[in-house]
Amino acid sequence: MFNLIKAHEIHDGKDNTASTRHQQNWPFYNNIYYPYQPETQGTRSSAGIPSLLNSPQSQPSSSGRCPPAPPPPAMSASTSTTIPPFKFRPRRESVDWRRISAVDVDLVASELDFQTLQEHITGVTFCNVEWERCVCCQSPVDPALLKLFRLAQLTVEYLLHSQEYLTLSLGVAEERLQTQAREHQQLLAQQQKQADQAKVLKTELKQRKKIIALNQQAMINMTNCHKCQHCDKAFLNSSFLQNHMQRRHADEYDSQLRTGNQRKVKSVADEEEISRLKGQLSSTTSELESQRQALLAKASQETDQQSMQQDLMRKLERWKEEEHRKIEEMRDGFRGEIEMLHNRNALLQQKVDLQLTNPERRPSPAPQQTDQDMDEKNKVVVQKMDQKHKKLEERFTSKIEKMKANHESEKNQWQDQLSRLESFVVEWQQQSQRQKEESDQRLQERDLIIFSQREQIKYMSSNPPTKVEVPVIITAPAPEPKPKRVVKDSSSVS
Repeated sequence: MFNLIKAHEIHDGKDNTASTRHQQNWPFYNNIYYPYQPETQGTRSSAGIPSLLNSPQSQPSSSGRCPPAPPPPAMSASTSTTIPPFKFRPRRESVDWRRISAVDVDLVASELDFQTLQEHITGVTFCNVEWERCVCCQSPVDPALLKLFRLAQLTVEYLLHSQEYLTLSLGVAEERLQTQAREHQQLLAQQQKQADQAKVLKTELKQRKKIIALNQQAMINMTNCHKCQHCDKAFLNSSFLQNHMQRRHADEYDSQLRTGNQRKVKSVADEEEISRLKGQLSSTTSELESQRQALLAKASQETDQQSMQQDLMRKLERWKEEEHRKIEEMRDGFRGEIEMLHNRNALLQQKVDLQLTNPERRPSPAPQQTDQDMDEKNKVVVQKMDQKHKKLEERFTSKIEKMKANHESEKNQWQDQLSRLESFVVEWQQQSQRQKEESDQRLQERDLIIFSQREQIKYMSSNPPTKVEVPVIITAPAPEPKPKRVVKDSSSVS
């Protein structure tokens, strides 16, 4: 019995692990499943099973162990009813053993009697068998069997909830499908309407194109006509117009010929003047470009000279600093040597003074002659040291004077060179300034000339000389005496 209970507990743990893994793929919160909002309440499932979630027992009770959960997310904007959060209902119903014993399970399975299952599903799912006892021995139900039965009840309740949720989701999907179908029909109708409108517009466009083509052809025909300037008649050919001018407007025709020749001569002169002005303009522009290039070259040369001057100044400053540093180093070295000689001289003088003042400290008495010899030797050494010190000082002072003289000469040379360079730069700047002013003045004068020439060219181009066709006079033999032939009206368009 213990082994059976242990096996059931192990199987129960595996089922719980599997259910936990399954819940990770569903919208669970704190181990509670929250479905999306349905559209209607109390709808029947696809198998014809009525909803069990709308009964009073399916509502969340205040004595439940689960904390209040947040509201489930909305499924669509059209939903108006919300399914409460899913919780397992408490088992409070008693078992109707007589009704259950009256059911033939094999018959139900063989005949697929879903109606019988529907009648007993509530009682089996929500009944409480914990306090049931055996009729014969009054012993309680086996715990493993009780756990198995409770797992089956919870599974059936969850499947009922899933069935209800899927039914509602199916209804929402069907309603969406119907809405999309209606929108599709509306779009098709709108597309058909737009296609009809496009056909009408195409036909209207073709008609308007034909009308525009006819109007353009008429305008071309009108522009090809040659109209008389002195009357309202128009001719299809220039020869007809010339004949008409000779017959009807002889005086105007002769004056027009003369003015045409004059205008032709004037137009030729104007064209020559324009070409000459264009040549002058091109030459001035090329000259200005060359002057601009020269100015740019001078500016670059000026910048180069300025940079060279700055480099020379920097080199001069570096050389001065280097010379000052060398002089200071030599002075420090000479001072160190002089101090060292002074120290040595002082030490020797102290030794001599000690020997003269403390004759009793000598290790052994010596004659007076030895002391005098030592004094003379010390004096000679001191004199030699003084002479050597003087020679070193003279040599160092001569070297310092020589270096100062060299430094002054080089400094004067650099200053002379710098002054010459500055004077050259100032002179060159003044010269470049004068050249720049002269070139600016010339540029202003040429700009004025170019502006006036451009204005003259614009005026000439805006008022071109009118070209007059010189008629070709064909001499014909003298006609016989008969009345003059008049041009028929069929050759004129008026």
